[in-house]
Amino acid sequence: MAISAKIPHKTLKSVISSKLSSVVENKTSY
Repeated sequence: MAISAKIPHKTLKSVISSKLSSVVENKTSY
């Protein structure tokens, strides 16, 4: 939690969304 507090909210959201999209891509590729 301490690390995420230092990261700006927009950056955190974009990182989460990019990770989510990559997970979706991995699942659909199989």
